[in-house]
Amino acid sequence: MLAGTAKGVTSLPESSKLPELRFNCGPVEVALAVIYAATEDDKRRKPFRARINYFRRAKVLGDDVEVGKGKQNAYSIVQIERWLACLELTELGLSPTTAGELITGHWDLFEPIFRDAQASVVRDPGPDDIVLCIGGVHLMSGSWAPKSGFPGVPSIQGCTLRKLPDRVMAWMWMTANDPEAPRLLIVNLSERLRQFHNALSNHIPKT
Repeated sequence: MLAGTAKGVTSLPESSKLPELRFNCGPVEVALAVIYAATEDDKRRKPFRARINYFRRAKVLGDDVEVGKGKQNAYSIVQIERWLACLELTELGLSPTTAGELITGHWDLFEPIFRDAQASVVRDPGPDDIVLCIGGVHLMSGSWAPKSGFPGVPSIQGCTLRKLPDRVMAWMWMTANDPEAPRLLIVNLSERLRQFHNALSNHIPKT
C-alpha cells in the first residue's frame, strides 16, 4: 500500500526513491477516474478515458510510454504525477493541448513542487500542505503577445498552505506598473495527492 487515509498511520519511501516506484496501469487509471468523478457510468467514463488517452498519445508521460491496448503495464510515480498535473490544469480551465505542452515543456518547474507535496502526503491535512501556485496567467493575450517562458504562464511556484495568504496578497497587489497581471491559479497539491493515493490503495490487489 502506498498510502492510506490521511488520519491513518501511513508511510512513503523517502522522496529520492519515489521516482523508482512503479504501479500497474489498471489500478492507477481507476484511481485517477475515482478522484475525477468518472466511474459511475459511461457518460463519465468515456470522456475521461479519451482525456487520459490524449495525454498518453501526446507523450506527456514520456517517450518510453507505449501507446495502444495492452502496451503499458506499469507507470512510474513521476509519470503519474505528470498525468495528475495535466488533469488538474484542465480542471482549472486550460485546454488539454495547453496543459500537455506546459507539462512536457516545463516539468522541471513542476517536479520539485510535486516532490515536496509527496513528502507531505503522510501527514494530516494542515498548514504544511504544499500548494501549487501559477501566477500572472494570461493564456489569451499570451498567444499574440508572448513573453519569456511558456506563453501565458509566467510563474510556476509552490508554497505551504500557511504561506499562501502572503502569496495571494503579493499577486493581488500587482498593478499596471508590474510586469504581470493580478491573477493566480491555486491547487492544494498535497490534498489531491492524498486523494489519489487513497484511491490507489483501495484498488491495488491485496496480497
